[in-house]
Amino acid sequence: MNAFLERYRGLLVSSLFVVIAIIALGYAKNYRVLQQTIDALARERAALVEDNERLSLRLKVVKETKESTPTAGVQTMPVFLSRINNIANTTQVILRELVPDKENRYKFHLELHTDYFTFLRFMADLESLNTVINDLEVRPYDATQVPPVHVIRFSITPRNDAEPLDSERLRLLKQQVQKRDKRNPFQRFAFDHSRTQPKPVIDLTWIHLLTGIGKEDGRYYATIDRRDYYVGSVIEDRRVTRIEADRIYMTRETRDGTQEYVLRFREKKGK
Repeated sequence: MNAFLERYRGLLVSSLFVVIAIIALGYAKNYRVLQQTIDALARERAALVEDNERLSLRLKVVKETKESTPTAGVQTMPVFLSRINNIANTTQVILRELVPDKENRYKFHLELHTDYFTFLRFMADLESLNTVINDLEVRPYDATQVPPVHVIRFSITPRNDAEPLDSERLRLLKQQVQKRDKRNPFQRFAFDHSRTQPKPVIDLTWIHLLTGIGKEDGRYYATIDRRDYYVGSVIEDRRVTRIEADRIYMTRETRDGTQEYVLRFREKKGK
């Protein structure tokens, strides 16, 4: 054995060095790969930390902007409805309709039946909420009441759930609407040009529907709301006094004397 080792010592030593070199080379190669992987992960971590800081800063800016800028729309529907309902209760107005717009989810359409002075009080309270009011439309509804009742439609766009506002202008507005010493622009009048002095006549064209005027047995009649009426006939509490080619006249006795009315054919929009 000793002779074998002595004879092949150089070969064995060389082989041992070759094996050690191969092992060392493999370790060095794997170490470089591992080190490169660690370095890449470190760079990715640094990039993620930087992105996270940048996103945190943007989120902070967005939150601050949202808090300082009024937001259109309704975030909490019960709160918005409660504020509108409180105004209706305070002013004794019945909301006939409150529906969202089909195209704009931040917009709502309201309909109420009331007189001009009550409507003023309602709108003054509504002005104290953070809303945008538009698309106002007024139609006659019941002229037998004093003051006359109208159908009033309009749209509102609430901001920040219609958050209540407060200012000196709003307080003055509420004080002014409580006064009744003002003209009622919702009172519809028409001038009777057959008289020397024009007399205010309440227009009932959009309360009753006049569809025809004719003559039967020498008597003129008017078809109103699908029924025929003659001079002397009573429509609700108003008496027909005159029938002309395109309109009829009526009167009603009130505490202030005789009130006159006129009913015409309705014209289509645009005419």
